[in-house]
Amino acid sequence: MKPYLFEHHILPSEFNFPSDYLDVVLNNKIIDIKPWNLLSNNMFRSIYNYSFMLLTFPKATLVPFALIRYQAGPYNNEWSVVAYFDNENAKNDPIIRVHDSAKPKSTLWNNPTYSSFSEWLKTAKQQASTMIQDKPQVKIISDL
Repeated sequence: MKPYLFEHHILPSEFNFPSDYLDVVLNNKIIDIKPWNLLSNNMFRSIYNYSFMLLTFPKATLVPFALIRYQAGPYNNEWSVVAYFDNENAKNDPIIRVHDSAKPKSTLWNNPTYSSFSEWLKTAKQQASTMIQDKPQVKIISDL
């Protein structure tokens, strides 16, 4: 299945996906980072989360790319955690901002931030490994 990367006209001006992200999604590289799910696998979830971001942070230049949804556990009642590319400085690769809907902040700038997709991916892999070891009973919603 071809990954969904949004229509160019809805993305922030001068936005470019980071090359390491494109390498993962365009080459169908299988990465096990559950509970995270890459949104490029689901057009509906991509557009839904992009719309949510536009309504919640209308002046931000954010593009969602990954999502956590638990049926139960640390983010109860299916609250989402979304990772966004932040295109604030269009001359460089976007930084990563994470928004936790279960613990909303008045601004995204109070949430975890990563300097690159590679840094975020490394952390996501570590979180996945820790979660599997610590909480194997957590059921993750994966039918995104």
